[in-house]
Amino acid sequence: MRIGLGAVLGIIIIGLGHFLRAKYANYAHTLIGAGLGILYLTSYAAHSFYGLVGVGAAFVLLCIVTAGGVALALSYNSKALVGYAFLGAYIIPLILPLSSSVHSLFIYLFILNVGVLLTARFKIWPEFTVASLCGASLLFLHWVFGPYNDSLLIATISYGTLLFFIYFITSLLNFVYRDRDYKGIDGILLYGIPTAYFILMLTIVHGRDDVALLAAAIGVFYIILSFVIRAGWSQLGELRRFSNAMLCIASPFIAGATALHFEGSTITIV
Repeated sequence: MRIGLGAVLGIIIIGLGHFLRAKYANYAHTLIGAGLGILYLTSYAAHSFYGLVGVGAAFVLLCIVTAGGVALALSYNSKALVGYAFLGAYIIPLILPLSSSVHSLFIYLFILNVGVLLTARFKIWPEFTVASLCGASLLFLHWVFGPYNDSLLIATISYGTLLFFIYFITSLLNFVYRDRDYKGIDGILLYGIPTAYFILMLTIVHGRDDVALLAAAIGVFYIILSFVIRAGWSQLGELRRFSNAMLCIASPFIAGATALHFEGSTITIV
């Protein structure tokens, strides 16, 4: 009865927000966010407090609430509401035992960040992408300083790299389809993605040569990407700006890799 009443209350509050959104948009979106929060708590309580559903069912319920919140946010064109929905999505791995397995945690993060990618494709919300990157980074750190051990090194690096590609594609799509100029938050996002990836990988990659290899791999990736863009899409003049940005990103990583790998002050200065 408690779970049922909680679910009904959450749905009623969301419905009330939907009804009021025409005249009181900000207040209505806050109501809808509160309704989503009640549904999150209700789904969690059904599993953890009362044992009415198992982990799998609770996970499905929480994902449905998140998907519904994102759908409403996109329909209402509300940044605040999509923030409420995805905040709950990033809390899910902390309240359910997803973080006990590298595959369950990172597959969930992959699906979640594909949602971020699709949202970025249709909406110009760089703040949301930055917040999502911060959430994914915190969950990565939660994994590394929690259940992670050295036997899971390859899997963790592979999943982390996959997430990096998703965020990189998000940044690229913003430029191609939305003609972003990479100022302000867009600029922070463009340069912050490889920086965040490098810093996160430093938590599991140790040793001077391994760190140098990591920095070199990032630099080479951006150099190759820059030349591919210039060779394949030379007719798109605006993409040259993106290509130049790729070289700017690659330069410090290549320089850092050189300084780390080669010994001696001369080669470091060079």
